[in-house]
Amino acid sequence: MFPLLNSETIIMPLTEKRNLVKTKTAKKSIHSFLFLSMGMAICVVIGCSTNNPQQSAAPDFNIPENFKNSELSAQTIQSSWLKTFDDPHLHKLISEVLTNNLDLQIAAAKVDSAAAAAKQAGATLKPAVNLGLQGTDRGNVKGASGDGISNVGTSLDISWELDVWGRIRAGRDAATEELQASSLDYEYAKLSLAAQTAKAYFLAIETRRQVGLASDTVANYAKAVDIASAFFDEGLVGIQDVHLAKSQRASAEASLENLRAAYADALRSLEALLGRYPSADIEITNTLPTLPTTVPAGVPSDVLERRPDIVAAERRVAAAFKKTQQAKAAKLPTISLTSSAGGSGSSLSDIVDPANMIWNVATSLMFPIFDGGNLDAQIASATANQKQALANYQKTALSAFVDIESALSNETSLRKQIINLRSAYDEAARAEKIGWETYQGGEGNLLDVQQLQRSTISARSALLNTEHELFVQRINLYLGLGGEI
Repeated sequence: MFPLLNSETIIMPLTEKRNLVKTKTAKKSIHSFLFLSMGMAICVVIGCSTNNPQQSAAPDFNIPENFKNSELSAQTIQSSWLKTFDDPHLHKLISEVLTNNLDLQIAAAKVDSAAAAAKQAGATLKPAVNLGLQGTDRGNVKGASGDGISNVGTSLDISWELDVWGRIRAGRDAATEELQASSLDYEYAKLSLAAQTAKAYFLAIETRRQVGLASDTVANYAKAVDIASAFFDEGLVGIQDVHLAKSQRASAEASLENLRAAYADALRSLEALLGRYPSADIEITNTLPTLPTTVPAGVPSDVLERRPDIVAAERRVAAAFKKTQQAKAAKLPTISLTSSAGGSGSSLSDIVDPANMIWNVATSLMFPIFDGGNLDAQIASATANQKQALANYQKTALSAFVDIESALSNETSLRKQIINLRSAYDEAARAEKIGWETYQGGEGNLLDVQQLQRSTISARSALLNTEHELFVQRINLYLGLGGEI
C-alpha cells in the first residue's frame, strides 16, 4: 500500500530542493573562500621570509667624547653662526642668495618632485574608483532600409590590490624616506650656499686688499724711479739704477693688473651666486669683520643629528632597506578585488532601469611563476643599493668629522701664523726704511733696497692671505658642525 499523500509530504520535497540549492551555493562560496584563504595564508608564511632586518646606520669608527682640536668642544654649539661675523652687508647678501640662487631653486624643485612621488607610492593602498561612459551608433553604410542602432551605457568600476605582505607599504615608506632625504638635502644646500657666499665675499675683500697693496707698491716703485733719476742727474749713481727702478715699477704695474682681474673675477663669482648678471660692480667693503677668537664645537656625536647631509644619508639607508623589502615581496602572489556596476540602453531612462543594471564582483590571486629572472635581478639590485647607501652614510659622516677637526686644527695654526707674519712684516718694514736711508745717504746700492722692498711686500701679502684663510676655516667649521645659518 502506498502512504497517504498530504500537504506536508508534497511541500517538504520542494523545500528540500530549495535548501539543497542554497547548500550547494554555500559550499561553492565556502570552497572559494577556503581556497583564497589558504592562498593568502601561504603568501603570508612566504612573506615572513621576505622580512629584511634593517642594519643600523651608525658610524663604524669610534667617535670620541670631545673633538681633539677644540678646547670648547664640550660646550653647546652656537646657532645662527652668521651673526658671529657682525657684518650687515654679508647678512644682506646671504639673504639674497637664499632667495635668488638657481641651485637652491633646483633643490626645492627636487623636494616637490619627491613629495609627489611619495604621494603616488601610497596611492595604491586605497581602492581605485573609475566612472566609465560609453556610447555607440550603428547603421548601414550604403543607406539600406532599417533604422540605425544607438546605445549608451555607464559603469562604476572599483579595483583594489590587497597589500597582505606589505609590498605597497614598503614602496610608500621608501618614497617617504626619500622625501625626507630630499628635504634635508635642501636644508644642507641652504647651509652650503650661505657658506659659499660668505667665502666668496671674504675672498673678494681679500683680493681688494691685495689690489690696494699692489697699488701702494706701484706708487713706492714710482718714487724709487724718481729718486734714482735724481741721483743719476747729480752723478751719484749710474744709469743702471734708473733702468733697474723702472723695470721694478713695470713689474709691479703688471702684478697690479693681474690682481685687478682676479678681483673682478671674485666679484662675478659672487654675483653668479646671487643670481645677478656678472657685471663685477657689486659693492664690497674694504676690511674683514672682527672674528671671535673661539667657537664652541659641542659634542662630536651631536654632529650626526645636526648635519642635514648626514641625516639625509641615514634616511636613504632606510629607504634602501624598504626598497629591498618591496622587491622581495614582489615575488609573492598578487591578490586583487574588483567590482563593477552599470547599465546600458538606448536612452538614459533605460540605463537607470533596474532591469538593465548588472553588477560583478571578482577576486583574483596571481602567482608569479617565471619571469626570466627579472624579479631576482630587482632584489639583487636593491640589495646592492643597500650596501651603497650604508657606505655613503659612513663616508658622509667621516667626511664631516674630517672637515671639523681640520678646521679646528687649521684655525689654531693660522692664528699662530698671523702673529709671526705680523712680526715679519714689521721687521721687514724697518729694514726697508733703513735701506732707503742708507741709499739716499750715498751708501749701499739699489739692488739691496729692492730686495728689502720685496721682503716687505711679500710679508704683507702673506699676512693678508692668512687673515682671509682664517675666515675660510671658520666657515668650514660652521659648515662642518651643521645647524642653523
